[in-house]
Amino acid sequence: MMWEEACASVDRCKTTVWRWVKKGAFPKPKYRETDALFIGFDRDEVDYYCKTGGIMPDKLKEY
Repeated sequence: MMWEEACASVDRCKTTVWRWVKKGAFPKPKYRETDALFIGFDRDEVDYYCKTGGIMPDKLKEY
């Protein structure tokens, strides 16, 4: 899921979503190993967030 889709799914701008990511309140985006460029989000994680308002339990330990 690209940034635009993730932002649209929660009806927030990229700046707000990024702030949530930094606080650990939104799923972390995936990134390319080669240049550490953030490329998007896991659709399942964002869908879970939209349904529950939280991070998937198995992903919490990554924060």
